[in-house]
Amino acid sequence: MALKITKGIQKKPIKAVIYGPPGVGKTTLGAGLPKPLFIDAEDGTAQLDLARVQVSTAAGLRSTIAEIRKDRQGFETLVIDTGDWVETLITEETLAAQKVKNIEDVGYGKGWTYLREAWSRFLADLDAIATTGMHVVILAHSVTQKIALPGQPAAYDTFSLKLDPKNSERLKEWASMILFLNYDVQVQKGKDGRMRGVGGDERVLFTSPSAAWIAKNRFGLDPVLTADAAHLLPIFAGKVTAPARQEPPPATTTPAKGEDLPGLITPAQLAKLQAHNKVTWCIEIIAKALEYYKETALDLLTEEQAAKIIQRCEEENAKRNNPPADPAPATPAAPSYPWGNLLPWLQANATSINAKLIDWKWISPGQTFADLSPENCDKIKARPAPFARGVGISAP
Repeated sequence: MALKITKGIQKKPIKAVIYGPPGVGKTTLGAGLPKPLFIDAEDGTAQLDLARVQVSTAAGLRSTIAEIRKDRQGFETLVIDTGDWVETLITEETLAAQKVKNIEDVGYGKGWTYLREAWSRFLADLDAIATTGMHVVILAHSVTQKIALPGQPAAYDTFSLKLDPKNSERLKEWASMILFLNYDVQVQKGKDGRMRGVGGDERVLFTSPSAAWIAKNRFGLDPVLTADAAHLLPIFAGKVTAPARQEPPPATTTPAKGEDLPGLITPAQLAKLQAHNKVTWCIEIIAKALEYYKETALDLLTEEQAAKIIQRCEEENAKRNNPPADPAPATPAAPSYPWGNLLPWLQANATSINAKLIDWKWISPGQTFADLSPENCDKIKARPAPFARGVGISAP
């Protein structure tokens, strides 16, 4: 059988998730997308002038989706408001079918299995909508969650989706774009020494992942945007495509078979991890990381996961070996861009900033913030606080 091979960029309907705390403006943002039709599961659209179908049961939800698939009636974007309320409707249906009052009352964990299977069917129904050419956007609420990374001394808080963990993971796999909507809040120390939130008037969209939130996009969006649907309209119109993937550095070892797949560990990273895995203290770090990422072998890791593990191993090596300090290098020439008071802050956080700029494709591997284009320099200088949150460092 001959393979049907296609080339070039394929324009497909957008499957997106927009999540954030209650009242931050998720529904308003969704209303600004191309010709939206809302499926209102939480009765949260009453104050907005928009097209909606209200549902109160899982059966009603399925029926509504089936009708939209038959006839879109000119609408271009289906907006689910909200995903966690849909999960509630599915849970209620599951409990009624099993004749129990609590999901745990179904023996041997089967209640959770039934719920997760129903959630997967819901996403499959939305996939069927997308095959008609209609965009699908799921709005959802956020919750804070404690995360403990392998080898790190303490856990930290992060924003995640207000869903069953398995359903949350399935939704993240399903979506081609995940955006976190929140208020632009800075934490500052007052004269009494207490930490206080400052600002909070402006809403912003975070489009790239951070330790503090989940996000992803394949369309080259800036890491932080104002909460305006106009930023997203070119993507929904098919006028914005994913940036070209940069070639990995030359391999120091030959991969077992085939070429690198986008997003998978590179041969150079694999070689580094194999070398680290011969060092006593790194063996434990790598073993815990594999357990955390639920992988059984190093070559199954993603490029991002491998980078984090390598960084942790190298930090531990430096701490254990404690080599004598090298003579202080000559102070590099200041960047030609007029950073002003921001320059000392950029230099102090150069390692984190440069790594994130490479991740965002703003610079190439081996470059630094001094190599940024004037346009991107202007973005950082104009909005240093959102930029700092995107990188995961303290604002200047």
